[in-house]
Amino acid sequence: MQFPNSVLDLPKRYPLAYQVVTFLNECYKIDPDAIKALFAHRVAVNDAMADHPTVQVTSGDPPTMSILGLLNGFVGIIPGTDSIGYVCGDYDDEDHDNLLGFSVHPKAEFEAKDGNPLPVP
Repeated sequence: MQFPNSVLDLPKRYPLAYQVVTFLNECYKIDPDAIKALFAHRVAVNDAMADHPTVQVTSGDPPTMSILGLLNGFVGIIPGTDSIGYVCGDYDDEDHDNLLGFSVHPKAEFEAKDGNPLPVP
């Protein structure tokens, strides 16, 4: 299956990660319980979805995906990583099921070719 090059053109997608994170955090502030429930939910996916180059799915049987995996499929994965998405869920260190909000993955800061972080829009 072929996917549009725009999905894989990650340097142009970087600002999108900040827009997605900002939006998700706004929604989290409005209704944290709904956002926590939505992001905890996983659905089984078929092999074609599991093989998508940017959508994040588990390797279980059957493979599953959350809304975060789908959003990262849209935003893209960080170049030079093993399928790490730009958008991260931030969880409580003590309670790993307690979603606290969202951020751009720290590895994204090192994507710029000159070694400097890319600007935050």
